[in-house]
Amino acid sequence: MSSTRARGRATERKVKRWLEAQGYDVQLAPMPSRWARQTDMWGLWDAVAVREDKILYIQVKMNRSHTYGKALDAHRAWKCPPCAEKLLILWEPRKRLPEIIILQSV
Repeated sequence: MSSTRARGRATERKVKRWLEAQGYDVQLAPMPSRWARQTDMWGLWDAVAVREDKILYIQVKMNRSHTYGKALDAHRAWKCPPCAEKLLILWEPRKRLPEIIILQSV
């Protein structure tokens, strides 16, 4: 894979398979057209995962440097329902499992 878009999308699919193995039903943001920019859900989230007891709003990152400073201010400020959690899933290349950073817990 050569483009950052393709690598990011592949990481999102890997996160989707990992969450589905934990019993979640996962919906990824729609794939953009060839000429369009990526459109996340509500402009913020790469995926939404639902299980009978929990809803997860997920932002997927591949690079730790994108998790500091103002990069996630909009994600932290976004108000989610009380039955949901906001997560940042950091899955760096060549890592077996992701690191989960909780932005807001139930």
